[in-house]
Amino acid sequence: MNEYTISSGNIFKDLGFPNAEEYLFKVKLASEIARVVRQKDLEPPEIAKLLEIELGKVKDLNNGQLDDFSQEQLLSYLVRLTQKAEEKSFKIKLADAIANIIRQKTSNTSEIESLLGITATQLENLKNGKLDRFSQENLLLYLIALGQNSKIAIAP
Repeated sequence: MNEYTISSGNIFKDLGFPNAEEYLFKVKLASEIARVVRQKDLEPPEIAKLLEIELGKVKDLNNGQLDDFSQEQLLSYLVRLTQKAEEKSFKIKLADAIANIIRQKTSNTSEIESLLGITATQLENLKNGKLDRFSQENLLLYLIALGQNSKIAIAP
């Protein structure tokens, strides 16, 4: 008959790793980071930019090579990814609302540029979803300037 040992729930502890609890926590954080990345469909260059780390570090993180990451770093990455991803989603929804209003208005482009106080290039960026140069606050102000009075439902 084969002998077996019931797991403690921490494979690193069962295998005799030093700092097993810390490593398990890091793996759980990295798993949650990976879940957020998949959910938000982020590419490695986007992840690197959001986390302000080198692309090689993103690769390490994706491959579970966590020795060079502290628990604190991983936790801060998770917080940043969650906040930035939600902000990006919110900005996309605002820009879509603005683009819909612009399409509905019969005004010419120069009138809209003047109304919003933006250049033709900025208006094109807005219409094409290039939102990295627009803050949430500015997008909200553009909606107000366009006379958007209806409720906007933004779900996370």
